Amino acid sequence: MTAASEEQIGLALSGGGFRASLFHLGGLWRLNEIGKLVEIDAISGVSGGALVAGVLGTRWERLRFNNCQADNFRDEVAEPVFQLCSRNIDVASSFAGLFADFFAGPTALEKRYEDLLVGKHTLQQLPSHPRFIFNACHLETESNWTFSREGVDTGEFGRVEQTDIPLAKVLAASSALPPALPPVRLPLPGFDATGEERPGSVLKPVPGTATLADAGLCDSLGLHAIRHMKHLLVSDGTKSFRRSDIPPWEVWTSRITNPMHTALEQNRNLRMEQLTADIERGEKSGVVWALRNDPRDDRELLSFPVRPGWTSYIRSMRTRMAAFTDEEKMRLVNWGYIQCDLAVGAAGLNNVPHPSELPFPDYGFDREPERKRKSGRNRDHRKLKTRGRPASG
Repeated sequence: MTAASEEQIGLALSGGGFRASLFHLGGLWRLNEIGKLVEIDAISGVSGGALVAGVLGTRWERLRFNNCQADNFRDEVAEPVFQLCSRNIDVASSFAGLFADFFAGPTALEKRYEDLLVGKHTLQQLPSHPRFIFNACHLETESNWTFSREGVDTGEFGRVEQTDIPLAKVLAASSALPPALPPVRLPLPGFDATGEERPGSVLKPVPGTATLADAGLCDSLGLHAIRHMKHLLVSDGTKSFRRSDIPPWEVWTSRITNPMHTALEQNRNLRMEQLTADIERGEKSGVVWALRNDPRDDRELLSFPVRPGWTSYIRSMRTRMAAFTDEEKMRLVNWGYIQCDLAVGAAGLNNVPHPSELPFPDYGFDREPERKRKSGRNRDHRKLKTRGRPASG
C-alpha cells in the first residue's frame, strides 16, 4: 500500500434498509453543502448504503460541481433515492424468490434495482474517481467480497478482473438477506484470480459460481474495504437491537430473528471499536455519525432544535426495504443531515457557517413527534425539487 493511498479519504455507508438509505442521503446532502463530497476518494456501501452509492456512482459524472458543491445534487441523487424508497421491494422479491430454484436468470430483487435505480450499468461504467465499492458476503467462505470498477476482490481467491457484472446484480447481492430475500448466484466461469499470496498459503481456484448475500453478515458498516485509508468518514444507519424496543406483537418472531440481530450488532461493535482504537493511537482520523445517537447530547454544536422523543421515534422506524411515507422520508433525510453536521463540526472539518435551515424545513424536530402514524402512503407525493431549498444552500 502506497503512502499516497493511505492519505486518501474514505466514506462508509452502512446497511439498514431504506431507513439507512434515507439517513445516508441526509449526510451526503450536508457533505455536498460544505464542499467535502467532492474530496472523497472512495465510497464503500453495504445493503441500504450500497443502494445510495449505486445512485451516486451512476450519476457522478452528471453532477455539476461549482465551488466544490454539486448544484444539481437534489435532482440527480436525492430524487432517485426518494422514488426508490416509495416502493415495496422486499415483499414482492421475497415471494418471487420462492421460485428462484426453478427459473434461471436474474433474481426479482436484481430486476427491481435495474428497473428503478441503475438500469443496465455495469461495474466498468463506474467513474474512476471516486472509487465506488460495493460489499457482499460470500456464503461458501463466510468472507467479505468487494465489487468495484477494477473487478471483484474475493479474499482467499484473489482478485477477479471481471468488470462486466451488472450493477443491479451487485446491489441485489449486497442487500439480499436470507431467508427473507434469496442469495444471488454469480457465475464466474473460467476466471483466474490475481493477487499476492500470503506466506505459507496459495490462492485457491476461483469457484465457478459464487453465492452472495447481504454484506451486513460480514461487515455491516462497510469499513473493511477502506480500512487502509488514513481518513475515514462513517455514516452509521444500523439498527440498535434492544429487546425492550421490540413491540409486543413481534415478541414471537423476535425469538427467530434475535440471534441474527445479535450477531450483526456484535459485528458492528467490533468494527467500531477497532476504528476507535486506531484513532486513539493516531493511526487514523475518523468522523462518525450514527442514526441511533441523540443530537441533544451535543447541544452546543446543534444548529437546530430537537425535542425529546425524536431519537426513540427515529430508532423505531422499520429497516425493511418497504415504502416510506413522504413525511418519513423527509424526517430521515433531515435526521442524517443534522447528525452529519454535528459530527463534522465536532471534528473541526466544518469551516463554513452553520446551516440556516434543513433540507426540508417543514419537517424539523422542534415539536414532539406524533406517535400515531398515518396509514396512507405518499398521497401527496410531488417531485422532490419542489420541496425545501436548493441543494447548494
